[in-house]
Amino acid sequence: MSSSNQPPAKSTGDLLAIVRGLGGALLGAAAGVLVFIVLGNFQVYAIAAIGALTGLGCSLMSQRRSLLLGVVSLAVALVTTFFNEWINNPFDDPSLDFFLAHIGPKTHFWLSIVIGGGLAFWFGQGNERTTSRSGS
Repeated sequence: MSSSNQPPAKSTGDLLAIVRGLGGALLGAAAGVLVFIVLGNFQVYAIAAIGALTGLGCSLMSQRRSLLLGVVSLAVALVTTFFNEWINNPFDDPSLDFFLAHIGPKTHFWLSIVIGGGLAFWFGQGNERTTSRSGS
């Protein structure tokens, strides 16, 4: 078989960009939690900031446009947002079971999840000025 029939292997640069993007997403999530806490002191519920900063951190650190990094940013943002809401939850019972059973009526939380998750995915993919070498 000729070598042109085989799919191109992921280069070290692409893998490095994904690792940098994951690190940027984690740093962005931490920054988002800090922004949420600071704005919470001013009675502003800005939980969508976690998702937005997660995606921005991923995009800025990876310097690539990648659907995979958008999905990674979305996952990091959702986990961070749920964990942050659980830690700062307004319920009397601090257990995770109680939190998950009673989170349903908090419509502002679900709206923020949709907005924050959408922003994490959108920003995490990168922008038009960056290129994707792997097509992912």
